[in-house]
Amino acid sequence: MIRYAVLLVTVLCVLLPHVAWSEPFSAEEFTRVTAQLQDADSAVRLQAVKRIRETGDQKTIEMLTTVLHDTDPKVRALAVETLGVFYYPAAKTEMLTLLKDPEAEVRAAAARAVGYFRTQQIVDALFKLLADESPRVRAAAAYGLCCTTQVRVLEAVRMMLEDDSPEVRASAARGLGELSQLQNWVPNLPESWGGYLDYPETVNADSRQKIQEILQQIGWEKTVTALVTLLQDKEPIVRANAALTLKKFRDKRADPFLIEGLKCADPQVKREILWQCVNTRDPKIVDAGIALLKDETDTQVLGAVVHMLGAAQDQRAIDPLIEALPKKDPSLHSEFLWALGWIQSPRAYNTILPFLQDKNAEVRAAAAMAIGMLKDARAITPLLKLMTDDNAEVRRHVLMGLMQFTDQRLTKPLLTMLADPKNAEIRRDIIMGLTRNADATIVDPILKYKDDPNLRDEVFRALAGSGDARATRVLLTAMKDNNAEVRRNAAEVMRQLNGAEVVAALLVALKDADVAVRRSAVNSLMGKNDATAIDPLLAALKDPDAEVRRGAVSNLGALQAKRALKAVQALAKDDPDENVRSCASNAATLIGTAN
Repeated sequence: MIRYAVLLVTVLCVLLPHVAWSEPFSAEEFTRVTAQLQDADSAVRLQAVKRIRETGDQKTIEMLTTVLHDTDPKVRALAVETLGVFYYPAAKTEMLTLLKDPEAEVRAAAARAVGYFRTQQIVDALFKLLADESPRVRAAAAYGLCCTTQVRVLEAVRMMLEDDSPEVRASAARGLGELSQLQNWVPNLPESWGGYLDYPETVNADSRQKIQEILQQIGWEKTVTALVTLLQDKEPIVRANAALTLKKFRDKRADPFLIEGLKCADPQVKREILWQCVNTRDPKIVDAGIALLKDETDTQVLGAVVHMLGAAQDQRAIDPLIEALPKKDPSLHSEFLWALGWIQSPRAYNTILPFLQDKNAEVRAAAAMAIGMLKDARAITPLLKLMTDDNAEVRRHVLMGLMQFTDQRLTKPLLTMLADPKNAEIRRDIIMGLTRNADATIVDPILKYKDDPNLRDEVFRALAGSGDARATRVLLTAMKDNNAEVRRNAAEVMRQLNGAEVVAALLVALKDADVAVRRSAVNSLMGKNDATAIDPLLAALKDPDAEVRRGAVSNLGALQAKRALKAVQALAKDDPDENVRSCASNAATLIGTAN
């Protein structure tokens, strides 16, 4: 699966640089992968786990619980790591057992995975692993402890900065970067203090004094001092990770060491810095990256450089990228094209255009997406010509490129693609494209897919955007369906529609037995500005689900419903959920200011 589509969400590139999300499985592929997980050949099982990891779909991720105790440690390790990456708490208990696995590879993967669950039991288990005989496991445990963002782990992780193993020192230094937000160091931090580290002048003198006292108590300065000491470590990878975390701590002492790291001979150090700086806007880092484009020979480092420059969206990188593209390994062409698209300079158009005809399907796909990202109307015609490409992934990326445009010229060719049987596996993408350019002509062609569970939510979105009365009737009928998933899908898109019938259907859904339907309904009511919703919303303040209560009270605030004031104030004071109390407090203020 070509991964450039998912790079639109750049934060995921930082946190999960090796995870590439694709479309959810079709029913056929789901069945096939389920069978592969039970195959006698461990290589087949491992490949199935990798394929599941690519999807990022919660329904398929849960399948990995079946191989947590696989006979092959590689399968166990990748399965537990993936469950952590995609935050699947239902498997937490089973994942904890792998912290005692006989294989260090599996213990390390489990340690990295469970930290994000942040329970006391997990913290205690990770503390024990800091004494593991394997440096790999100790390194993972130190990082996992930092992911719990609990203050009490700081002293233990600081001690790991002195471990004999450079792998452990580097991992501990990098892990401390997870605690770069003041909120992670100071429990129950008042909102007004949140910007202290970035802009201390915005916090009043009394608060600054209190923050300094708290930071002193929890060992902030000790931690910074330990990291500064690591800047002199004999191992470049340790120095690089210490500098990266100090950079997150807004400590300017890190800057020269990061620049030094990008100039060193060790490709691992350079890759580490580049991946961690992938969303940087620091001109010094960008300049160092541009310099690497000229002289770097390591393909993996070059790929990381190009990736970082694209994500930085710095116009200064356009000409160096255009100049370097034809001189570098063809395996990097896709990475270059993505970067040029992401920077969105019209100067890149003529450079990208010829790659739409490249022999390599991955390159054609990257070019299709990149040229669309430029949002240059000249790209529409060549992209439309590529819609008949033999490769489904190319056609998918053509669609993603076209989705950058709102142009009614696209509707007819997209409908033609939808009807073509060879596009069955990218049908969801086609309907997404139609959603972007929805009108009444799409209603009949897409209605035949409304009962497909893999397409239904996208079909409903397209129907809601069409503005056609027939579509509204279909969606109102779906709100009464026996299947809760259908009702939820319909309730979600009702936010796009207006009218008394729509509001009435959403108010009925507020009492639905399925919590997901109630959540979708209360969210879709926002902005409807219909006073008939006040009483049902008041009743929803007593919903057992906090998200429903939060949505209900936010709606009442937006409506400035005076007769709801007492109930809203009570919720602000007594609700057990902090987010509900906060929303209720804001809503009470809005109601109080009503004329």
